[in-house]
Amino acid sequence: MSCRSTKDVGRPGHADCEYTTLDYAGSAMFMLTVAGLLVLLLVLLVDVILPLRRGDRLGRRFGTAVLILAPITVCAALD
Repeated sequence: MSCRSTKDVGRPGHADCEYTTLDYAGSAMFMLTVAGLLVLLLVLLVDVILPLRRGDRLGRRFGTAVLILAPITVCAALD
């Protein structure tokens, strides 16, 4: 988005600049922040808090979490 205010909408050379983009930017960023915090809290709950309550070792849990990055790394290397 190349516009910063409603004054930029009418100026030439500004692409992808609409009133709706400016109107919803604040609320969209707020909701994205809330959703991101919710996901981080869920990851903390599932990967740290629940295993500690069950008595699992966190080292084994975090060691297997590295395997999540393996397919991503292979795809990035092949691309």
